[in-house]
Amino acid sequence: MSFELRIDEPLGEALRRCLVEQAGRLASDVEGDERGEAIHKARKRCKRLRAVFRLLRPVHPELFREGNALFRDIGRGLSAFRDVDATRAAFCRLVEGAGNHAGTLEPLGVILHREDPALTQELLTERIAQSAQLAREAAQRYEKLRFGKGEFSLFGDGLLVTYKKARAAMRSAYDDPHPETYHEWRKRVKDLTNQCQFLCPLWPGILEVLRKEFDALGDILGDDHDLCVVREKVLAEGGSFDSGLLDFFAAETDRQLEGCRRKAWSLGARLFAERSELFIRRMHAYWETLEEERG
Repeated sequence: MSFELRIDEPLGEALRRCLVEQAGRLASDVEGDERGEAIHKARKRCKRLRAVFRLLRPVHPELFREGNALFRDIGRGLSAFRDVDATRAAFCRLVEGAGNHAGTLEPLGVILHREDPALTQELLTERIAQSAQLAREAAQRYEKLRFGKGEFSLFGDGLLVTYKKARAAMRSAYDDPHPETYHEWRKRVKDLTNQCQFLCPLWPGILEVLRKEFDALGDILGDDHDLCVVREKVLAEGGSFDSGLLDFFAAETDRQLEGCRRKAWSLGARLFAERSELFIRRMHAYWETLEEERG
């Protein structure tokens, strides 16, 4: 089964099914042989699950609180092991983007290859086992959920909140351009990406395109976040390097961050041009049309 509702499936059953499937697959993914990829997949499942819980939040606040906290904590427990690879990859992109100055920056990469003694294989094995157990237990609990046939309000109010928050986060990012505001925008965009994927059958030709564009925006904002992490770490731990090199590194990172943010604005301004009330009215119209087609 895919992470989306089906035309012939009641909404409530689709929501229950996706929670059960994603939690179960998270448990399987995190135990995969290739640990870097396994952690990446597991964190992706966590984000999907939290996006579904956010759809349900206005109607089922207790379920949201429990599920969101559970998969937030699972994701955080695994993130440090994945973030090391993401940060190193971001530095490689930074160097590549520096063009003729790439060789100047390359020596700084040693900072990002220092091993964190706290991130042991024993700790990773423990986190994996704990995450798999918690996810399997959650999947068993979700089997018992019953949402009924489900009306638009079962997800519509949650979708409205997500879109509003993402739109407001974009304004905040450009009014107050700091790593934290852009990271918050990224998180809300990721929620919308996953929610559009779940709701895609409402009108696949439109919502699949919208999902892809939100996903592209999330990738741009992800690059922004990773560059910010690289910048902070290198400047904090690069005291043994020449100050001129560090100044050049900071200037080049800022230049590339500016490029990311221009791209994000260009795409975000289009994706969030529609006011929240009009966006949700349009989604409601898609839902009503689907209901009529179902008979």
